[in-house]
Amino acid sequence: MDPSIIQKLRNGNEEARTEFYKQYRQQIYVYCYQLLGNRSDAEDTAQETFIKIFNGINSLQTAAAFRSWVYKIARNESFQLIRKKRPVALSHKLEYLEKDSVENLIESEDNARIVRNAIDTLKPEFREVILLREYHHLSYKEIADVMKTTTSAVKTKIFRARKSLLKKLSPYFGGI
Repeated sequence: MDPSIIQKLRNGNEEARTEFYKQYRQQIYVYCYQLLGNRSDAEDTAQETFIKIFNGINSLQTAAAFRSWVYKIARNESFQLIRKKRPVALSHKLEYLEKDSVENLIESEDNARIVRNAIDTLKPEFREVILLREYHHLSYKEIADVMKTTTSAVKTKIFRARKSLLKKLSPYFGGI
């Protein structure tokens, strides 16, 4: 992110807010949707995220941490909503996958859908690191900042998440 835009945001510049919103709205919405699984909740949470960003921009310590700071806010807003709603576990998606035969499932859904369903059945902390790394392309350091943990802990979680994902996908893609 251009440091001059951050300064403009700190000064309350409306053009900078509009430019920033246009640049990040889709990424933040997708991330919230991936965590929440509901379009309406994701839209509301993304909007709350931008409000928090604009109101809290002066608390940002360094411009280098901007991207992870933005994702951290989106994460916190999403988890706050999850805690409020106390959603049912995502295991029903795994049950759905088990009910259909592998052949019918592969014929009826594309590979991306199968992978996404498998990701949805991961433990929340594993799902989150996979989403941040593979879908949002954050670095290990940025993920560590978002999750308030160490880089080595992130690497361990990603390793375990990939291992779990591999186990879930191997029946569909044959010994990957």
